[in-house]
Amino acid sequence: QIEALEQAEHPYTSTLMPLLLDLGDAALQSERYELAEGSFRRHQHLVHRDDGVRSLNQSASISGLIELYRATGNIRSYGAEVKFLAHLFEFAGDHSSPGRSMADLDLAVWETSFGSLSEAKDRYRQVIGRTKFGNDSASRQIASIGALGLGFVAYLEDRNPLDSMTAAL
Repeated sequence: QIEALEQAEHPYTSTLMPLLLDLGDAALQSERYELAEGSFRRHQHLVHRDDGVRSLNQSASISGLIELYRATGNIRSYGAEVKFLAHLFEFAGDHSSPGRSMADLDLAVWETSFGSLSEAKDRYRQVIGRTKFGNDSASRQIASIGALGLGFVAYLEDRNPLDSMTAAL
């Protein structure tokens, strides 16, 4: 289907974007990691051509890459994509969407993994502060995940995690 669309239109047509995301997701689920990475990267390239390098429209492909690198254990690439996604949300002025909060949670997990516990705590607190008063279930779930992350950092710092989690919420 992708090849037919490329021949009918051109290799850079924006109508390829949803197909590339679907292909990347399917390839990721079936553990065809090279195909998944290529599909997500191509989607991102098309977004860059159409909307610019700082467009949030590439967040779906970056999220796919984050999931891919998490699955393959490529922590360096995982961290690069997590940071890039967080910067995109910051540049776009998005300080409160669930997507922004999830990007910040991913970044906090990466910071925790590399021992940047102070930065991770700050990020978890920011996420909790943005989401704990939300009326929707997604906000409450994100705040709870942030509290669990904060509790885990407290555990790593050899403190009582329940105290940290309770105080955050």
